[in-house]
Formats: sequence, structure tokens, C-alpha cells
Amino acid sequence: MSCLDAIRCVVFDFDGTLVESNAIKRGAYFEILAETPGSAPAVEAVLRDNPGTDRYGVLARVHEALSARGAGPLPSVEALVAAYSRICEERVAACSPLPGALETLATLPETHALYLDSATPTDALERVVEKRGWRRFFRGVFGGPASKLDNLRAIAEREGIAAEEMLYVGDGVTDREAAAAFGCRFLGLEAPAQDLPDGSPLALLVGEIAARSAG
Repeated sequence: MSCLDAIRCVVFDFDGTLVESNAIKRGAYFEILAETPGSAPAVEAVLRDNPGTDRYGVLARVHEALSARGAGPLPSVEALVAAYSRICEERVAACSPLPGALETLATLPETHALYLDSATPTDALERVVEKRGWRRFFRGVFGGPASKLDNLRAIAEREGIAAEEMLYVGDGVTDREAAAAFGCRFLGLEAPAQDLPDGSPLALLVGEIAARSAG
């Protein structure tokens, strides 16, 4: 039996793991508040102090900070979230995949169950994945408002597998923490693509699965 058989399910984060979208999502916060004086420092502070927080949490905190400073008039948090979501869906659906992503997604479903686990709201994530033509690669798409940890648990239950039979692939601290809390294996892609071998972190995925399964 190949050591690859020890991993039965590979779960991917989406932004910054499969697509070059982290800069898009970060920039959208500043863009939707560009007409509000003092918004840029407020956004910067919230993003710095609340890593891994979803769009609702980020924009609620920014709105609170700006309101406390007397900035205004401000759209409601709901209106800001809607504006942010429109920008992100349009641009993330069209942005470049990370090097190796398509090759990885085209190869792994032959031997492993693939899922997405992202902080992006599930309905928005589903739309983006459909627009990219990637839905066929995944048995399921899991997003917010559930946590990444809760999504990992739900995926394992759906597949009927133990935590050690799952690999979570992500680019952030929250991805690593979710994997550690759940007890599954983790492949971190924190470094920029150009700083990793062959400029393609996902090109090493199958080898990583083999090495970690054998370990």
C-alpha cells in the first residue's frame, strides 16, 4: 500500500492557498471606505489586531472605531459588508490561481476526497467556485459563519474518517490553529509562492502528503 493511502481527504483553504486573492480582499476594505476621512488607519489597525476575523467582524469593528471618532456619515455595517462582498466576488472569481493549483486539483480527486474550508461565507464561496469552473473538484464547500475547526469536524463526519486521515492545506495562522485543534495533519503555505521551490508550493503537495503519512 502506498503511503499516500494514509491520507484519504485533503481540505484546502481558498484565499492565498489556491488563488492569488489575499491582496484583493485586503484592498477591498480600504476601497469601500475610501471616501471616509481617517478610515485607512482604522482599517489597518483592525486588520492588524484581529487576524483571521471574517468580513462581518472586521467591518463591525471598523465601523465602531470610526463612529467613536465622529467620522461620518457612515453606511451601515450591513451596507459595507454588501459592498465588500460584491467587490470580492467579482475579482476573486477572475483572479489568478496560485502556481500548481490547477494541476493539484486536477490530479488529487482521482485518489483523495477534496473539500474547501474557508472563512468566506459559504454562499459567496460557492458562487466564486462555480464561476471559476472548479466546483467539480470538490465533494463539498464549507465556509462561514461556521469556524474552520467546526468545518473540519463536519467534513470528517461526512467522510467517516479519523482526523489523522485528513490533511488541511492553508496559508494562515488560523488554518494551522484549526488543524492543530482538530488533530489533523497540516501543510502550511505561508511563504510567498516565489520564495518556495519552483515558485509553486502546491507542486509539492503530493510529496508532502507522502512524507507526512510515512512519518
